[in-house]
Amino acid sequence: MNTASQCVVVAGMHRSGTSILTKVLSLLGADLPRRLMKAHESNPLGHFEPEVIVALHDQMLAAAGSSWFDWRKLPEEWFYSVECAQFKQQLIAAFHDEFGDSPFLVLKDPRLCRLLPLWESILDQLNRHRYYVLAYRNPIEVVRSLAHRNGIEPYWGYVLWLRHLLDAEFATRHQPRVFLRYEDLLADPRSTV
Repeated sequence: MNTASQCVVVAGMHRSGTSILTKVLSLLGADLPRRLMKAHESNPLGHFEPEVIVALHDQMLAAAGSSWFDWRKLPEEWFYSVECAQFKQQLIAAFHDEFGDSPFLVLKDPRLCRLLPLWESILDQLNRHRYYVLAYRNPIEVVRSLAHRNGIEPYWGYVLWLRHLLDAEFATRHQPRVFLRYEDLLADPRSTV
């Protein structure tokens, strides 16, 4: 294994503790992106997400007829489309801009859950050995947080939570991965990490 090309991918539904987990990983030595998304009142310490990559993810989802708050599965054939291939090149360029030749980095965006088939291809092309951390939180808490932050009705919040987790679990079955419960991270961060 090449120790000069390690990547930790944090995938989890919005409001599931992915931001705090990413910050903890950065404190343990993983490089964050150079240009982070700005903090927001719902995440005053920051999201620790690459601003340009998040914007590209939103554009990709829209091009596929979806969004981060769409519960439907993305059509598998879209990942093989010309349009997706164009986004792939933009994401590769953005990844280089954000992380350069970092030997150990952390990539996080809840939208990754929906786009992991594409990212698997990108990380293969970039020769990055990756480890997945699938963060999850009690869905009741996620739904409450989504209702407060985004006004999303509970039924749709539960369906979104399930869609994100199912997509992430399925896409990472053949990769090194761990599941991390947000509540465990808060209760006993040292042992959990």
